[in-house]
Amino acid sequence: MEEAGFNTIFGPDSLPLSNPKPAAVIGPINSTRIAAERGVFTIFPHQREIIPLEEFPDSSTFLIKICIASENFGDIQAQLRRYGITKITLFPELQSIANEITQQVIAERTEPTVS
Repeated sequence: MEEAGFNTIFGPDSLPLSNPKPAAVIGPINSTRIAAERGVFTIFPHQREIIPLEEFPDSSTFLIKICIASENFGDIQAQLRRYGITKITLFPELQSIANEITQQVIAERTEPTVS
């Protein structure tokens, strides 16, 4: 990246302890996956040891942990599907598409027929 402000804080010539926190940056939208993920990346400062985000004293101001009980997984997954959020919308590559088609075929086979 050739931006002076970026290189000052995150580049190879930056002062290692001047800024220990990473930054979220928006990259070029040059693939369907990056478009689906909104093209946001985390850039860490040039340091020997990267500090995990959850170890920053103020991490509660920018991190939220969401725990989903395993017994609720199916219900939440079904609700997300109703809203149009599937693995394909998050990871639009061939493997995701193949998995979703397989799941739909299996679901159609197990649905009771109405007569």
